[in-house]
Amino acid sequence: DAEVEYMDHTSNTIYVGFKVKETDKDFLKDTSIIIWTTTPWTIPANKALAFNSNIDYSILEIGNLENFKENKFSSSLNFGFIRDIPLSKSGKLALGIGLGLGVNSFNNNLKLSSDSSNSYNLLSSREIPQKNIFNFSEFQVPLEIRWRNSTPNNYKFWRIYAGIKYSRLLSSSYNFENQQENYKINNPSINLDQLGFTLNIGYNTWNLGLYKSLNSFFNNNVKSLPRELEQFKLGLIFYIL
Repeated sequence: DAEVEYMDHTSNTIYVGFKVKETDKDFLKDTSIIIWTTTPWTIPANKALAFNSNIDYSILEIGNLENFKENKFSSSLNFGFIRDIPLSKSGKLALGIGLGLGVNSFNNNLKLSSDSSNSYNLLSSREIPQKNIFNFSEFQVPLEIRWRNSTPNNYKFWRIYAGIKYSRLLSSSYNFENQQENYKINNPSINLDQLGFTLNIGYNTWNLGLYKSLNSFFNNNVKSLPRELEQFKLGLIFYIL
C-alpha cells in the first residue's frame, strides 16, 4: 500500500508575458502573449501556449499615455452658489464655500473594451470613431480664498479666487460607436471621489477659470487602467452677485 499526504499551500496567481520570437504576421512582431496562471511554480517548465481556433483574441497596445489626445470637443457645464464670508473689514479678502453640480462630456481616443474587463487601447488618428465619449455628472463642494478690489459702491472689479474643489460622482457612462461596434458601459471605473485645484481670474462678468485635478480620473484600484490620466479644464466663469 502507498499513502500520499498533502499539505495546504497558498500561491499567488500571476500574469506572465511570453515574447513572440518568430512570426510572418506584421501585427504580431515585437509583441508578447499574456497568460494568467494559478500555478506559478510551473512556469520554469513551460514549453508552449495553447490557442483555440474558435475563440476570438484581442491585440492591445498597452503603455503610457504619450499618444493620448482629445477627440472632437469636450464640454463641462457647472453651476451652483458660493457663500462669501468676509475675512477683512473692507471685504476685499474673503472665504468662499459652496455647493454645485457639474455635467461633463469628455471626447478622447482612449477606448474601453466592450466586455467591461477594464482593458483599453489608444485609437490612432485613422481609427477615429463616430463616438468615443465619457459622460458623467458630479456633486461639487468648492472652497476658495477670494481677493477682489471692490468697494461698497463699485461692483465692477478685478478678482482672484483660488482654492480646492471636491466632487462626488453621481452617474457615469461610456459610449463607443463606429462602423463595426456600438455599445454603452454604465458606471465605468471612474474615480468616485475627485479633488482638484481651482483658480478663477477676471474682471466684472468675464472670468477665466482653471481646474487641475489632484488625483487620477480612473479608480486607482483598477490596475489595468492608466493612473496617470487626470482632468484639466479651462473655460469661462460668470458670476451673479
